[in-house]
Amino acid sequence: MLKKIKSDTSTVFFLDKNIVKKVYSKKNFKKLEHEIYFLNKLYKYNIVPKLLKIDYKNRSIYLENIGERINSKNAPRDWKEQLIKILDIFKNERIQHRDLKIDEILVCKSKIKIIDFAESKVINSEISNNLSTKSRFSDDRHIIEFVDFFLNNKKNYKNS
Repeated sequence: MLKKIKSDTSTVFFLDKNIVKKVYSKKNFKKLEHEIYFLNKLYKYNIVPKLLKIDYKNRSIYLENIGERINSKNAPRDWKEQLIKILDIFKNERIQHRDLKIDEILVCKSKIKIIDFAESKVINSEISNNLSTKSRFSDDRHIIEFVDFFLNNKKNYKNS
């Protein structure tokens, strides 16, 4: 069964071995370029899927399919530690995801991976030096409490 998720700017198709993200317009291709940049930057940490192919003509990228959305059945016991480590990597690399939510946290073989970097940005050092660490990265840190709530909720948001 083909699973797809639509947003205002793109559609993501989950195939057997690949994830395909296609943006709707040339204007939105800039967001896809953000995605490509951050996937390449973070791949060495094994926390994002491998970028397999860029199709400029069709405004699409092909990614390695690396699991399914985190839920109470597939969450690794150390999910919180893994997520904190990922957020620490973001902090060290000066990356602010800016749209981190349950749908962007995938699990494969007990390892957490993050997707959807279209809204992400690099915090440059000039701006960064004028802000506290908490204010720079706090909007990504909220996800830990949310995931904890999500995983412990009996309904587990089956319709989301």
